[in-house]
Amino acid sequence: MRAPSDAATCSNPLKGEDRACSAMVDICGETVQLLLVADGHGGEEVAELCAQHAFDYLVKEATATGDGSAASLEKALIGTFERLHTSARALSQQAGPLRGGKRGLSLLAWPS
Repeated sequence: MRAPSDAATCSNPLKGEDRACSAMVDICGETVQLLLVADGHGGEEVAELCAQHAFDYLVKEATATGDGSAASLEKALIGTFERLHTSARALSQQAGPLRGGKRGLSLLAWPS
């Protein structure tokens, strides 16, 4: 089975720093639709990080709970945001301050 990020459909709408992705994934036997919108606010680094890793992180977090319930998905979304935030901070420390100030991220998951 392919990783969720490999199966995702992503685009760079309007501005080059934004990312929008969607994927259908299996979480503990439940088919779940994932949607992501990452607004780079003038810099693409964090938006690209989110597009490349958010779905993999989310599926890993949700699968670790052993069920695909809404409560497990909510917990997995929180864990995913925390992990992405940590990764973005590490990226900033390695590459210097990221361009463009704040970033916006929306990540949705629900059973199909």
